[in-house]
Amino acid sequence: MMERAGGEEAEGLLTVIVPYRNRREYLGRSLRSIVAQGCRGGFDLILVDNGSDDGGAEICREVAQECGSECAVHIVMAEEKRAGSSMARNCGLSLCRTKYVYFFDSDDDMSEGFVGDVIKEISEHGDTDVLVVRTCEVVDGVRRERRSVVGFAPEGQMLSAMLSTQAVVFRTEWLRAIGGWDERLRTWSDWELGVRTLLNRPLIRRMGGGPFHSVYVHADSITGTGYSSRTEWIMKALEAVREDIGRAEMSVKRQGKLTAVLARRCAIASGMMKREGAGDDSSLCMRWGMDKLMPGYGTKVLMHLLRWYTAQGGRGAWRLALMAGDWLF
Repeated sequence: MMERAGGEEAEGLLTVIVPYRNRREYLGRSLRSIVAQGCRGGFDLILVDNGSDDGGAEICREVAQECGSECAVHIVMAEEKRAGSSMARNCGLSLCRTKYVYFFDSDDDMSEGFVGDVIKEISEHGDTDVLVVRTCEVVDGVRRERRSVVGFAPEGQMLSAMLSTQAVVFRTEWLRAIGGWDERLRTWSDWELGVRTLLNRPLIRRMGGGPFHSVYVHADSITGTGYSSRTEWIMKALEAVREDIGRAEMSVKRQGKLTAVLARRCAIASGMMKREGAGDDSSLCMRWGMDKLMPGYGTKVLMHLLRWYTAQGGRGAWRLALMAGDWLF
């Protein structure tokens, strides 16, 4: 089902896609922060109801009705009955008719003027496949810039998850060409998409300004806050990235290096599970890494060290894992 709201159809460059499922508590605030951008330029906004039963669609209609004549936002309301944020995002992607697309979560706040800045950037650099923006997360009321690494190698994404959902603006046809969102995944889907993106070697540009937005990290968010409650889905995401590496065009040596980096990420996840008291899940995840990734001796030793360090509460294990690559290869 699809409904349209707002004025004349926009001829803009950008579509913002927001999936939502039982987010009534946050949805109105989030959507108002997005439609407020329309006072500075036109864009499309696609809202995808992913099976809400808390009246979320009514909130979307209320916000659409609040848009005055000065608000140049073309709003599309769609429905995806298959549960899962990746399904909902792909539903929105299938309806996108602009050159660029940006995904935003229904419990976060968009920075004032952000859409205008993005449209200016993509207007000036229309050959860009992927535009990366700096973002902020809010944890326990504290707003801080999300971590990032220098450069855009897949290793950095595997270990730091720098290309999170709100950190990337995609050229629409480029995203479609690499397969969109992996619908098998219920968590870490943006992490996997980020890895797949970098493996496909896009023309990538970093946008100035920021950091932007308030990305709220809480137990009820899509991202979640723990590992042990999502062990099965985390392992599915690890497996998806293993498949991504196997499909990518590269030398055997390069493939081996990236697989070893994935093994380190697996060990850190295992350590987090153990830290949370889920010893069985931690062991299951570690065994998967040993069996499926077949690490060499040096990588095995590093995996055990990273798992132990993380389980003991050590901070910045991803940085240690990233730095360790030089002496292993």
